[in-house]
Amino acid sequence: AVDTNNSRPSSNGMLAAQAAGTAAVAGLDWEDLESVTNAAAAITSQGPIDLIVATDCIYSDPNGTVPSSCGFVAAVRALAMPGHTRVLTSFEARSDDLRQALLSAAADVDGDGGCEVQRLEADVLPEAYRTQHIELYELLLR
Repeated sequence: AVDTNNSRPSSNGMLAAQAAGTAAVAGLDWEDLESVTNAAAAITSQGPIDLIVATDCIYSDPNGTVPSSCGFVAAVRALAMPGHTRVLTSFEARSDDLRQALLSAAADVDGDGGCEVQRLEADVLPEAYRTQHIELYELLLR
């Protein structure tokens, strides 16, 4: 999902979003670089994106293998503007392999030194959204 609202932690540390703005949802096949490039150009032609929310984009396939996440991180880089776009991603914590796939992809992505990955603890979320089996991360683009 792409949201042009500017969501930041509020004074109490919880994630909060402004009420005004527009939002768009776009499905991306990050294994298809040309498709990602075209979609990113169309979406960002309307201005920089403030917030990208990606869920369950890091996963194990049916045979238990964790595919490379480099395409996912490259798609995020194509859409996001360093220093402007906030990127949040979450996934169900089924294994340490998922976490490692995200960290490795973030370190290896082409661009200006990849991106840093920070885990956001459950206490930054409203209480109704807190859960132990879902991990939330922020990708900080460089």
